[in-house]
Amino acid sequence: MSTYIVRTWSTDKNYGKALNDFISLIPNADDIVVITDGDVMFLTPDFGKQIEEITEANPGTDIFGCMMNRIGVPEQRILQADYLYYESDINIHFNIANNNYFMRNNIIRTMVKPTNGPIAAACMWFRRSVWDQVKFRENSIRFDIEFTFEARKKGFKLGIAPGLYVFHLYRWGSSDPANDYKHLLK
Repeated sequence: MSTYIVRTWSTDKNYGKALNDFISLIPNADDIVVITDGDVMFLTPDFGKQIEEITEANPGTDIFGCMMNRIGVPEQRILQADYLYYESDINIHFNIANNNYFMRNNIIRTMVKPTNGPIAAACMWFRRSVWDQVKFRENSIRFDIEFTFEARKKGFKLGIAPGLYVFHLYRWGSSDPANDYKHLLK
């Protein structure tokens, strides 16, 4: 098993196609595909190992998401409080991530909470075998939401890993980040 991290970007703004093209190159059905936005920062010393451990510890979950400071999916926000949404001190985010990572007895480190989705592509992972059955929709700004909902309809299970926290700029500086999609539009 190998783990591949994909930073999504498409000059023609067809993110679904770009993801499908890349994932098609991944050789093994058991390989893990981690999708992240370009403005996501992992804050723990061994995030790749933790992603593999979460995946292995939760064989009943097929598509995973994690916790973030800023994201449109409320279930993936570490706290609903606005202060983290707008907090620019990276040390605060680093401490949150590492407190989760080094949680006593590692209980939270590999835990997953089931969800009906969606899971944001800002940080999402799954085995290549899931993608073999559900592809990303091309020419859609909702490619991640459509992927997770289609996967759920096919019986795949979705989960959020509360022990993995990443920093996400998520349209930093926008007056309306939740509805600012200009970077996705052609």
